[in-house]
Amino acid sequence: MSLGDVVHVVGVFVTGPDDVATCVVNNQHNLFIVHPDHLVTGTLASDSLSCMRRSVLNERFKGAPESSTSLVFGSMVRAARLPLTEETSTVQ
Repeated sequence: MSLGDVVHVVGVFVTGPDDVATCVVNNQHNLFIVHPDHLVTGTLASDSLSCMRRSVLNERFKGAPESSTSLVFGSMVRAARLPLTEETSTVQ
């Protein structure tokens, strides 16, 4: 975290005698969310357990057409059929 980062604190705030509201955040109570405007899916978070970089790379290249499994598979099938199509057209 650095100065200027956006955070959200979700929990119970208690106002002390000095009129300052405090909230204790730990493993059992309340939430402290850093960069709440960045939506992270459960799948993205669980992928980071096995490889820290995979989640970041998947998110960065999400819109790239090369990342689509269906597109890669379709390209492989097309590449495998292309020699057959060329042979058939030259025989006729």
